Amino acid sequence: MAEFVCVFCELPGERSKEHILRDKFNGLIPTFDRILLDRTVGGVRQPRQSIPLSPFMLTVNQVCKACNNGWLNDLEEEVEDLIVGLALAKTISVPIARRPRLALWMATRALLRTLQEPADGRAPRVLFNQAFRTQMSPETVFAHLAVSDEYAFPAGRCSWASIEPSTSAQNSSRPPHTSYFALVSFGIQALFFQVAIAGGSKLTTAKAAQTLDLVQRELPSRFVYVSPAIPGAMTGYLTAGQAVRSTGAYYRALGLAEPRLNPPGEVFRRL
Repeated sequence: MAEFVCVFCELPGERSKEHILRDKFNGLIPTFDRILLDRTVGGVRQPRQSIPLSPFMLTVNQVCKACNNGWLNDLEEEVEDLIVGLALAKTISVPIARRPRLALWMATRALLRTLQEPADGRAPRVLFNQAFRTQMSPETVFAHLAVSDEYAFPAGRCSWASIEPSTSAQNSSRPPHTSYFALVSFGIQALFFQVAIAGGSKLTTAKAAQTLDLVQRELPSRFVYVSPAIPGAMTGYLTAGQAVRSTGAYYRALGLAEPRLNPPGEVFRRL
């Protein structure tokens, strides 16, 4: 049997159960006793999974005990008050100084969420290791959030992942590379956050940036970027994406034509 290696630190160690959403939230945020997981692959919705667990009890086992009880626990302790305040709509603001750590928390939750998918839907391991090494959200992971005025998600009961499996181009007319794209969404009561994950190419990085930017342009007063935290950073990725798109049809083949949005109405307030 192969030796266990942690998905974050890439070191052998004792395997542990890491919660996707913190189990401590069970006593802080109202929840249900069942999780609904949705998944879409290549634009095709897969059968919904219904799991008889509290949303704050769902775990993965690819994290070592040292990471689980160490930096990941420290990170969750640091942002816990912010997550609870947003989820209960006690606050609608995210101080700029706190956004980098919040972005890292959102990135780790989304990366862990992809581990629930089949092998071809899981985020590249290099992104997990980047989060561990830099203690920052990886450069190709983008995130935004909003707080609802009137709609309450069932405390993470619905978790949705849109996965574009890693693929190696076989056609010589396409660039020879492997690409990955995932869009992961979480609802925790009044808090909604969405993370776009890219890996393997500038094409997918541009797609991830474009995905969240489209929502920002459609609902400019509802969502706020959390990652990248530097103002104007998203513009650079989008500009690069436009340059790549001009090189040919392969960019469109990845699904980068702007999708049609079905805005959730005027339920999100400005943060």
